[in-house]
Amino acid sequence: MKLSQYNYVREQKDGVLLFNTNNKGLLRLDSEFAAKYRELETGRIDSLDDFTGALFANGFIVDDDIDEFEALLVKNLCLRYNESRAQVTIAPTTGCNFACPYCYEAGLAALTMSGERAAAAARFVSEEFGKAKVLMVNWYGGEPLLCLDRIAQLTELIRGALPPECKYEASIVTNGYHLTERAVKVLCDCGVREAQVTIDGAERPHDLRRIPSNGEPTYERILHNIKSAVDDIGITIRVNVDADNSADLDGLLIDIDRMALAGKVGIYLAMVDDALGDDGHSSTRYLDAKAFSTVESLFYRSAIELGFDVGLFRGSEPGICSAIALGSAVIDPEGSLCKCWDEMGCSDKSYGTVDAPRFSSLNSSRWLRYVPGQEGKCHHCVYFPLCWGGCPREALEGRKDMCGPIKYNLDDKIDLLALQSARSRETSAGGCP
Repeated sequence: MKLSQYNYVREQKDGVLLFNTNNKGLLRLDSEFAAKYRELETGRIDSLDDFTGALFANGFIVDDDIDEFEALLVKNLCLRYNESRAQVTIAPTTGCNFACPYCYEAGLAALTMSGERAAAAARFVSEEFGKAKVLMVNWYGGEPLLCLDRIAQLTELIRGALPPECKYEASIVTNGYHLTERAVKVLCDCGVREAQVTIDGAERPHDLRRIPSNGEPTYERILHNIKSAVDDIGITIRVNVDADNSADLDGLLIDIDRMALAGKVGIYLAMVDDALGDDGHSSTRYLDAKAFSTVESLFYRSAIELGFDVGLFRGSEPGICSAIALGSAVIDPEGSLCKCWDEMGCSDKSYGTVDAPRFSSLNSSRWLRYVPGQEGKCHHCVYFPLCWGGCPREALEGRKDMCGPIKYNLDDKIDLLALQSARSRETSAGGCP
């Protein structure tokens, strides 16, 4: 037996926090047990006592014949090629009521899916993915709520064409401006259970960035809509972060807490980057991974202390990127198919249409044959189960520096995980969080 290559030791004054990046297990070891653990780092483990048995049971010790990196790749492949679950992203429109300065879709024509294209899209989805046990449809845009009636029509068509043994689920990515009571009712009728809403920090930076065509502020309206919707639809708030708003994020947490939403919504930060690699947004000041990691750590500490639901290791599940999964597709308003959200509207990235898909096209197959972590340094990297070698699209396009923020703030996140666990125990025991 041997120690897992994915064990990570976070030093503490009175011992260590032992974290496994593969299974996200966390153990607090006092000074005595920390010393015993250090002894294990020097050689093989021939037998198990109470201490090593506990480590083995929790994945911190593994059998000698296990190659953990290869095991992760196998798990990744199994999930990606598992045809029992399919995920389809549909953009009923590329039009949007906002003009965000960093939007990678800014150059796309504002197209809306016709009734004819909707019927063709529904046929494609049912024929190609109807054999799955679960079909997840994600409504995307543009701003999908500009086409609420088309969402309702597509939902009816897709549901009607699916066999009864295929479970239908749905989610939506929206700017939240049109997430009205009527919209929520329609979405619930359409099986939408989760919504991701973007808010760019506190009120002032948000209103300077998330700009509607009429130029009016949007922050308060979006927060009000979230408060009205949260009992019917699960809400996760995404905060896009760059150098222009990174210093003014806690105000958002304070406002959400003021509205008694802290324990009701999820929240996470996303690093604004040049999605298509063309530096098309010269006014946007990007943060590098190291700078973003500092912002992320400080923000999540504030969020946890206020009682927010924070996924510290969001996106680390094997096969989390739907673009590299067999049972996935992105459909734009004209019925064009691609694998990655960021490539929607790029004709040179399409693998056909809903009427004539070309699954053998390089624009599809290159995603399906992608293997994460093929840079040699990933094979023995303790961070690999948390980042999976970075974004598949960036890797396929030849980017070399793929290391993300987790490389720089894992110590902080382990501390925050321990804090989160302690607060959860206090709450469960009836104490004050």
